[in-house]
Amino acid sequence: MAVITHRQYTVQTPQHALEWGASIGTHTRAVIAFLLKHYDVEKQAMKSIFSLQKLARTYSHEEIERACQQVRQVTNRPMVKSIQTMIKHISETETAQALQERKQKANNQHAFIRGAAYFGGKK
Repeated sequence: MAVITHRQYTVQTPQHALEWGASIGTHTRAVIAFLLKHYDVEKQAMKSIFSLQKLARTYSHEEIERACQQVRQVTNRPMVKSIQTMIKHISETETAQALQERKQKANNQHAFIRGAAYFGGKK
C-alpha cells in the first residue's frame, strides 16, 4: 500500500472524499459514505478511500463507477478490496472480448475473394 504523507491527511477530509466520489458517480459516492460510516476511526476510512482514489491513476472514472455499482449489487458491505478485484475482472473481461472481436474481424477479412468459378465450381 502507498505511503500517505501527513500533508495528504491534513488536506483530505471526509467532505472532500465525498465530493471526489460524487465527481466519479453516485455508486462511488455511496461506497465512500459507507466506508466513512463503517470504520470506527476516521483515519482508517480515509486510508481505504486513498486506496480507492489510487485506482483513478490506472482506470477511468467509468470503470471505477461500474465496479462500485457491481460490488454494491453483490454485497451490502462494499470494501475497497472487492472493488479492486471487480475492476480488474472487468478490465480483463473487456480485454479478452476486444481480442476476440479483432480475431473475428480478421477472419472475416480473409474470406475467399476469387469466387467459385476460380476453383472449378459453378459460375
